[in-house]
Amino acid sequence: MQDPLPAADLRSRPASLQTFPPLPSGVLARLVARPTAHHPWIDPKTECVWACLDCARACNEVADSFPQPEAGSPLARVVWLSRNGAGICLATARMLTTSAELDVRRVRAVLETCQSACRLVRFESAPHAKGHLVLRIGGAACRRCEAACRRLSKAI
Repeated sequence: MQDPLPAADLRSRPASLQTFPPLPSGVLARLVARPTAHHPWIDPKTECVWACLDCARACNEVADSFPQPEAGSPLARVVWLSRNGAGICLATARMLTTSAELDVRRVRAVLETCQSACRLVRFESAPHAKGHLVLRIGGAACRRCEAACRRLSKAI
């Protein structure tokens, strides 16, 4: 499968997005088709990592869908929160996958931060979601990520 975004195009994007290219068309809609219920055959850590990655992609897609909203508008806040929420979700997934020994207190603190970020993005984008499919999809991804982080926090 060919990379959806050539490397030359990645360099022209802001530094925060260079490691996370946007979804090819049609992929964002398939995020909703992923299973939303907790699956007993997937361990909580793996589920949380995948939910965080899905949420980060969806949040980046939300932010990219509204490139320059008017300053002070509610959508500007949604874009800002989405960008920051994507960064928090990526950091959470990275921490869960790269650390050999995890300190339980630090993991719980990071998971709580991720839950809070997802909750905030979801609540801020909810009033605008009726008119924008990307906001509804982002809200669903945030809800799944929040639930997966909560389950992992209880499991450790």
